[in-house]
Amino acid sequence: MARRVKPEEYAARRAQILATALELIWEKGYQEMTISDVLTTLSISKGAFYHYFDSKRALLDGIVEMFAADFSTAAQHAVSDPALDAMAKLRTYLLSALDWKAERSSELAAIARMWRHEDNAVLKQRISQASVRIQSPLLAAIIRQGCAEAVFDVTHPDEAALIIAGMGLQLGDALIDAFTEPADHTSLEDHRAVLVEAHLEALERILGATPRALTVLSPQIAGTSFPS
Repeated sequence: MARRVKPEEYAARRAQILATALELIWEKGYQEMTISDVLTTLSISKGAFYHYFDSKRALLDGIVEMFAADFSTAAQHAVSDPALDAMAKLRTYLLSALDWKAERSSELAAIARMWRHEDNAVLKQRISQASVRIQSPLLAAIIRQGCAEAVFDVTHPDEAALIIAGMGLQLGDALIDAFTEPADHTSLEDHRAVLVEAHLEALERILGATPRALTVLSPQIAGTSFPS
């Protein structure tokens, strides 16, 4: 009879496999990394592996899922707090994303390095899609509340949320690029500050918010240590 695994043991082992796969993707690239590499690194059998994941694609989905679910839990607190008005929720949401990134800086640094390799394009696409899927409903809820409170002026909240979520990914890419290819005419810190302020200013205009309502956060966001 097969040995029953306690839920906490199952979750811990699954997380270990995901962490190992992430390290191997960093070292070799997603296309080159194989299930055999994972088995060898962890000294486990193929049967043990398939108890948790039935394919390499399932392993990739697990990595995506892990980050998406973790971020969703952190961001949900900002949206669900009934004491906050919409602008406060949006500011809290943006800053909570920074806190989440700071707490996972080593993992995100590994992912950031992966972005620079073409053979990891599949992983980047899947994580980006999951990020937009998770963020859009949360942002749409904040936008609707802001429209009801007359601090935002948006005709299509769901579509605006998709655009804003996508812009966040673009900002992340631009900040990562800034570490490797800073503008010749300015310092890295100045370049990063300009990117963040331009992003927040664009958010204000999309939302029809009062000027400086979000760009006031620029120094705090630009001063965050992003993965390099």
